[in-house]
Amino acid sequence: MIEQCRVTKGGNSYFDWRSLGIQAGVCFNAVPARISFLNGPLVDGKEEAAVKQRAKRVRKTQTDSDAEEEQPEDVKGHTARGADKLSAVEKNIKDVNTALTQKVKRNYALKKQKLSKAYGDVESIPERVKKRMKKNTEVCAIELLFNPKSFTQTVENLYHYSFLVKEGAASLNVRDEKVLDKEKGFYLDGGPVVRNVTKKEVNATPRQAIVSLTMEDWKDLIEAYDVQSSDVPHREP
Repeated sequence: MIEQCRVTKGGNSYFDWRSLGIQAGVCFNAVPARISFLNGPLVDGKEEAAVKQRAKRVRKTQTDSDAEEEQPEDVKGHTARGADKLSAVEKNIKDVNTALTQKVKRNYALKKQKLSKAYGDVESIPERVKKRMKKNTEVCAIELLFNPKSFTQTVENLYHYSFLVKEGAASLNVRDEKVLDKEKGFYLDGGPVVRNVTKKEVNATPRQAIVSLTMEDWKDLIEAYDVQSSDVPHREP
């Protein structure tokens, strides 16, 4: 069949599809009356296919673009934001920082008061002791951040305090027992301590650590340090 339909003209040989069609046509009684190709609609010959009209594009007007976008509904103050409004997380970080600052001041004033009584007055406190007081301003991390009423809020306090550490505004360390004034018997307790970081120390080398805290650990530490209330205010649900 290939040889029968091959045509040579002008020295060029090609396959004559017309001849093939004529030869193949004798095998059929009739040729279909109407044919629709795959690149167009296939119909049964009784009706024309409906042509779907494409929707016209409408240019967005200035009024539409200036319309206020609808925001998702706020969930207990976590998504609501404003120029003068803090999110729940930001507020708690601020509360933790405020509690730290206040506790450091109270702790320093209390140590100064005890030493004043021991020496008779503030002026009588030796300079070496005063320098140690100013150098060691750390406070107990358990008393500051652990909430005896809520394990969840304790974890939140620790997590939010880590932001202050990352920003260079605070530090977290484990301190050995230190001697503040051996003559008068004043010592600084060891354990996990926190403090404010001065501007001079902001560029200190950052360090990271992973801390595991279970509910059992939380209960044991609350009992060991006799924490009655957290320095960070308890948040009502």
